[in-house]
Amino acid sequence: GYGFVEFCSRAAAEKVLQSYSGSVMPNTEQPFRLNWATFSAGDRRTEAGSDLSIFVGDLAPDVTDGMLQATFSSKFPSVKGAKV
Repeated sequence: GYGFVEFCSRAAAEKVLQSYSGSVMPNTEQPFRLNWATFSAGDRRTEAGSDLSIFVGDLAPDVTDGMLQATFSSKFPSVKGAKV
């Protein structure tokens, strides 16, 4: 599966892309697959939204919105939301 994580600022999203990309997801042996999103977590297809959202790929089928948000917001309080 896949999901989107939306941040309060582009700088916060960039920091996550740099620090998490390639690191192993919690409770799996699979690395995070991160990229800039083409639309935001709220499904708003705006250019500003895509600057604040990252795409998270290769998620396990049982990952929920809450789990995804908790994974990122525990280290990055600038997370606004997550959608699987």
